[in-house]
Amino acid sequence: MNIWKTVFISAFSFLGVASTVLYSSCEQDACLSLKCRNGGSCAEGFCRCKTGYEGAECETRAADKFLYLFIGQKTCAGAPVPDTVLIYLDQYPNKIKMVQYSKKEDTLTGVADKYHVRFDDYARGNYRRFSSADLSSGEFEKISIYNEYINDVTVSSVKEACNFQGFK
Repeated sequence: MNIWKTVFISAFSFLGVASTVLYSSCEQDACLSLKCRNGGSCAEGFCRCKTGYEGAECETRAADKFLYLFIGQKTCAGAPVPDTVLIYLDQYPNKIKMVQYSKKEDTLTGVADKYHVRFDDYARGNYRRFSSADLSSGEFEKISIYNEYINDVTVSSVKEACNFQGFK
């Protein structure tokens, strides 16, 4: 009876170890369950998104969170002044335009990436504008825009540096 007990215990132990090894060695490829969209491709269980897209499956355009009318205030050398900024899609998927109502003549174009936009430099006569924008707060409700104005293209003398803080 003692020998049968040893045989059964050995057999069950072998079956337990073999089952564990067999089960753990059958890992599924994580990319099989992932559906990368908008031209994204899967590598090591994560989607690698094309420029202009983000999200677990590249399902979101990076520019979408910027496309709003932001109401807030502009602060330059003096007291804050009420202002409004409109950001809209210029070219699919992530090229955007910005119109700041206090400077309507300066419609700026930029490229959205995650939480930041770097707008193209804008020049008119002896006036040059450098602008960038960052999103922050909860559901990307707040935008901060930094503007630097140069009064002479050849001489780097700052005319004015302004900030805009606004909410959608």
